[in-house]
Amino acid sequence: MSKRNSLLGLQPQQMRHLLFAAGALLRLLLLAYGEWQDSHMAVKFTDIDYKVYTDAAERILKGGSPYERHTYRYSPLVAYFCLPNLLGCPFFGKLLFCCVDMAVALLIEQVLWMIYMERQQQKQQQLQDKPLTGRQCESIGGGENNSSSGNMSSTSSKCSSEEYPLHTFLLPSFCWLFHPVVATVSARGNADSIPCLLVLLTVAAVRARKLILSAVLYGLAVHLKVYPVIYGVPILLSMQRGALGLSQQQQEQQLLYLLRLGSPAMAATTTLNALLANYNASAGRYGFPFVFESYLYHATRSDHRHNMSPYFYLLYLDSVAPVKGLSVALLLPQLLCALLLGCFFAASNLEAGLFLETVAFVALNKVCTTQYFLWWLCLLPFAVGATDMKKNTLLQTGLAMAVFQVACLFWLFFGYKLEFEGKPVFLELSLTSAAFASSQMGLVVFFSHKIRSQNKTRRAEDGVSVPSEAAALERKRV
Repeated sequence: MSKRNSLLGLQPQQMRHLLFAAGALLRLLLLAYGEWQDSHMAVKFTDIDYKVYTDAAERILKGGSPYERHTYRYSPLVAYFCLPNLLGCPFFGKLLFCCVDMAVALLIEQVLWMIYMERQQQKQQQLQDKPLTGRQCESIGGGENNSSSGNMSSTSSKCSSEEYPLHTFLLPSFCWLFHPVVATVSARGNADSIPCLLVLLTVAAVRARKLILSAVLYGLAVHLKVYPVIYGVPILLSMQRGALGLSQQQQEQQLLYLLRLGSPAMAATTTLNALLANYNASAGRYGFPFVFESYLYHATRSDHRHNMSPYFYLLYLDSVAPVKGLSVALLLPQLLCALLLGCFFAASNLEAGLFLETVAFVALNKVCTTQYFLWWLCLLPFAVGATDMKKNTLLQTGLAMAVFQVACLFWLFFGYKLEFEGKPVFLELSLTSAAFASSQMGLVVFFSHKIRSQNKTRRAEDGVSVPSEAAALERKRV
């Protein structure tokens, strides 16, 4: 094992197991602390949504509809997940959501490994069995920012059979497992980690070229939470452009041209069928309340409380003197910005494109609460992995995330003043909301620049550097 792949004197696999075990322990401690705080403090640790889930599950046990519970605006599946809460295990839902958290981290690691292997295969194809220079050998052996463990390609194994790409488990650990927002949201009893898991399963299925499975998973993700609908166009464009780790020569050899044209249509059809199946099952049982609360409500939702949105103060004024169509009009800049980002970046890096799209979507959403950040935090490791991951870049990434966290703390400070102390801090809170949205859009600008720079570098390496070195070798032979 090389020195570069040792960390704190531990082998990579040992460090990986230690980090994941620490992540699980952190969540167990938060669950225990939450029970204590709920019993001893006026401000409860448990999210109000958890009580809503449990109350809805109680309605189901009594033979009713979960939508009989006021403010239940989720898929009926969430209420079914929380049925054990009423069967002698009141913390079951929280434990389930924390387990999903851990599964998300493992899935992030798996997809990072898939990206790494695709990159290795592309390099191997581009070299076309030419003798490797020392610099190429070092690059393929693990010196780049994409990572893996397990079955190395034959070319990379010639360079270093014992390399273990550290970022495949370090990124999900520090971007997800130990992120305070992620751990706290699930331990408090919020279910937003479940759609995150389904989105990542969809991405993994797309990467594995399992078309039908990816479409079914995507349909289920949209059924459970509406927001993944924004991923549809970028995913289809990614399929159509063949941006799934195959070189142009591989596509021609495997006659993938027609498949590239047909895959998006087939995926869209399968997704629609999956959505309709879920819709018919739920609507047939619970009727129009399911349709309105799960889907239609979110298009017209206008919330001036518990809202981190830059439109917070505007919606507050609108609640006093309503402006017709304001809530719907605010969707247009949000959707336009999100879709442009997703479509632009998805062809070269699907996961990073989805990350940028989601950050913009959340930052410009007319309603924004803490759990929404999970939607893009689960994609953050891919955005970091799409940069050059040099020391300066990682430091800049940490600084950008620190600015986001500080802005969040400022908002929480003024939000507490308003919600719990009843102080008239609307102006301060509106300014803080604008600054908070700016910090998120700053992440979009930062990662857009870094990812584009790295894409240019890779294209130069793939299209210029490798062929030029191969040509130089040919000239020497002649």
